[in-house]
Parts: sequence; structure tokens; C-alpha cells
Amino acid sequence: MPVCSYLKLQKSEKNMANRCKLNNIMRRAMIKFKQTINILILLALIFICGCVSSNDQRTAQQKIKDDIHSYPGKKTMKETGRTDKQYLLPIYSALQNKQYNSAINQAEKLRTIHPGDEDIFYLQGIAYFEKTEFSKALHYFEKTTSMNSNRGDAFFYKAMVLTKLNKPKIALDAINTAINNKNAALQLVKQEQLRFKGTWTVGGRRAALFFMRAVINKSLGHLNNALSDINTAISLSPYQSSSHFETRGDINFLKTEYSLAYTDFKKAVELDPEKGKVWLVMGAIDLYRGSYDRAITNFNKAVKINPERYNGALANSAIALWIKGEKNSALEALGGAIKKKPNAHMYYHLAYFHHLMGNRAQALANFQKAEQLKSNILKLRSQFLKRPPKASPTYTFYQQEYKTAQLYLKEGNPVAAGNDINRSPSLKITDLNYEPIPLPVNTAFGVICRFKPDIPKMGNNIIPVTFYFKVYRGSKVVFTSKHYTVNARNNKVAKWVQHMNPFSKKRAYIFKAFVKYKNISDNKSITLTIK
Repeated sequence: MPVCSYLKLQKSEKNMANRCKLNNIMRRAMIKFKQTINILILLALIFICGCVSSNDQRTAQQKIKDDIHSYPGKKTMKETGRTDKQYLLPIYSALQNKQYNSAINQAEKLRTIHPGDEDIFYLQGIAYFEKTEFSKALHYFEKTTSMNSNRGDAFFYKAMVLTKLNKPKIALDAINTAINNKNAALQLVKQEQLRFKGTWTVGGRRAALFFMRAVINKSLGHLNNALSDINTAISLSPYQSSSHFETRGDINFLKTEYSLAYTDFKKAVELDPEKGKVWLVMGAIDLYRGSYDRAITNFNKAVKINPERYNGALANSAIALWIKGEKNSALEALGGAIKKKPNAHMYYHLAYFHHLMGNRAQALANFQKAEQLKSNILKLRSQFLKRPPKASPTYTFYQQEYKTAQLYLKEGNPVAAGNDINRSPSLKITDLNYEPIPLPVNTAFGVICRFKPDIPKMGNNIIPVTFYFKVYRGSKVVFTSKHYTVNARNNKVAKWVQHMNPFSKKRAYIFKAFVKYKNISDNKSITLTIK
């Protein structure tokens, strides 16, 4: 090869080597550059996520729901110790995707292959439970517990199904069995991990067991037991639950512990502001306690959340407005409620409004409409008399409304009912006498006073009547007694016997009796002749 050609080739190879070396340097630099860019991007993402997290506007309750329902991975059979039952995965997958008919079909097929597997019956019960076919669900849960009496998770669902079927006494037995099973909470955790996305804890499932028993005890009227159970559930739960505080509020409400109930309800709506029923009951407590503006606000919140379901809150707002003296607004609110979705209680209130306005015929028609819709409307309304404190104007309103409804529905005559309820109150001494007759000197005796209170708006309630007397000799008062309180039944004749000391001289005296209730009074005199 010529030297020149060799030199050219050598030079060319050298240039090529230099180019390769340069390319390698550039390639390594580019790799480092890309790595640097990726790190910067990652840091930016972390910073952005941190900013988003720090500005998270979700409520505590929503965060709990999101944590439970957005867990990114499905628990495997291995993670829950079920590697021997991989064949159940199609059922769990169907349940997780809410394909309940598919889950049932899968269970039916698997039962032909594994007829003794209690889990298949349990999962089929779960599918029917989710479909709200509670009788069928009960059958499969009972089958599960008959195959294995240690299945606390099946007893838990059995209790829930029996509650849905309105069989609380049997449900209580089932939930007691579940609670007494120390493995029940762990069994529930393992099952829920497979059919739900989310993280589940033994403490949370243990709280669910006591919560369920609290609900059952409440339905049975075992309020003290229910309160103990819900307190246990709240103490065990790893997070604060709106439903827990709502249930404890319901229990305290039924116990007429309104301050405690209100505190729990406020906590419930802090955790979940969309609890329309809680706003409704808070409004009722405000109504009972005479906080009418706040009652109206809370009723309106309930209606805003679900206008159709909580339409009845408008009728309660009407009562609050009426007691406040805003009669036109009260009629407008009640009319709007009736127009949307009427019920017997609305017509009952409307009837009383018409009565108070002097519209007797309309009052009668609406009371009769209420009775047509609910034949036991008077009995239902009598229960409301137990709710407000007796010192509350709401109690007086309910009581007078109830007495008026009795008159209309029993008499059927609006004029008679109107005259009866609006006649002037009176308090009359019907008889005043003494014994023995004749009355000897130095002999103790008794003066008998009979009187009758007639206060139309008091119904058959007890009237505290004040009684006292004076003794005259001629026109001069020689003795004035102290005042006595006589508890007299309204519209009934009451008797008071005043025991008197002997008189030592034969002489004539005047005995004058006085009765009084508020600004209503009467008096009557007799001559005492001492012989």
C-alpha cells in the first residue's frame, strides 16, 4: 500500500476514533442531562403534590371515605391467608365490581364442586344482601353459621339482615354471638379486604359490631344499653364517624336529653354536612326549646339537601313562624309544604291555624282531612305533647292545638268547638257550708268549700287554685287565714275542708271564702251561728 494512502487511512482512522470519542463524551453528557431533568421533574411533582395536599379542602369524613374506597391495590388471597381458596377469586372480583348476579352464578357453580365450603354460602349471602334481597341473604348466612358456628362475620351480617327484616329481638341474639366471638372482627377484616378496595382494621370492625348492637338496642327501646354500645363503638373506632355521632344523638333525643343530643348532632354535621335528617332533628330540638329562628334555619338546611324527603320540615317551620307571630309567613310555608307533598300532620296544623283565625268551617274540614289520612291522628299528636319542655311556648301550642282538635273531631261542630275553646274562663264557688249543724260552743268544726275552675285552654289539666278565708264580726275582720294552694282538676268540682278551732261564746260570725287563679277569682259568705 502506498505510504500516502496508508497515511490517509491512518489519519482517517484517527479522525474516526476522535469522532467516536467525542460521540461517547456527548452521549454520557446527554444521559446525565436526562437524569438531571428527570430528578427535577420528580422534585417538582413532589412539591406540587405537597401544595395540593396542604390546600386539601375535603372534610374529615370525606377523607375517610376516600381512603377506604380509593386504595390502589386489590388484596390477594395470599395476603389474607387464603391461598388454598384461589377458586373464590371470581366471586370476590364480581362483588368488588358490584356484579352481584354474576357473583351468585359463580357461587352456584362452585357449590357443585365444593359443596362443603361455607365461604361460598357466605359470599352468596353477601351478594343477596347487596341486592337488598334480605330473606334470601338470611338463608345463606344461616347456612354458613350452621356449618361453622365460629363464623362471627356471618352472625354480624345475619344481625344486619334481621334488622332490615324488622326482627330486632332475633337480631340482638345474632349480634351478641358476633360480639362474644373474639375472632369476629378479624374475620370481617379478611373478608372486606378481598371484596372492597381500601384499608380495614380490626379496631374499626370491632367498632362496627358495637355500633350494630347500639342500633338494634335503640330499635328495641333499650336506650341505656344502646348508649353504652355506641359509646364503646366511638371509643374503639380508629376514625371519627358521622353515623356514630348521629346515632348517639338519636339515643339522647329519645331520652329527651336534648343538650347532649344537640352536641352529638352538631358533631355529625361537621363530619358530614349532607346529613339532612340530622339538620331536621336539630331543628326540632330548637323548636321544642323555643329557639325559633335557629329552628327555621336548620329546617331549611334539611329541605335544601333533599326537598322531597324533608318536605315535612316546612310544616315545622310554619309552627315556629306562627308562634313568633309571623302568621302570613306561617301560612305560606305550610301551604307550600302541602302543595309539594301533603300529609295528615300538615292538615292538622292548617286546621288549627284556621281555627285561631276564626275560620271554623275550614278548621273542621282540615281536621277531618287529617283524620282521613291518619285515622289515629289524635293519638299520634298526643305523643308530641311529651317532647317539648312544659315551660316552652311550643308545649302550650301543641297542647291547645290538641285540645282544639279533640273538640272538632269529637263534636263535629265548628261553632260549638269555637264557642267552647273561646269562652271566658271562670272560677266559681259552687257551695259553702259547715258542720256540725247546729254548732255548739267550744266545739271544733269544719267549713266545706266546693268550687269549679273552668279554663278552656287548660283542658283537663290540674289548676293550682289559691284558697283563703276571713272571719267577720259585724263588719269588722277578726281573723284572716294564710293562703293555701289547692290542686284542682279543670272542669271538675273540687272540695276544700277548712278545719276550725272552737268558738267559746254564743255568737254569730260571718265566714267569707276566697278562691283565685291568676286574675280570675270568686268569693262566697255564710253565717256561722254558735249556739
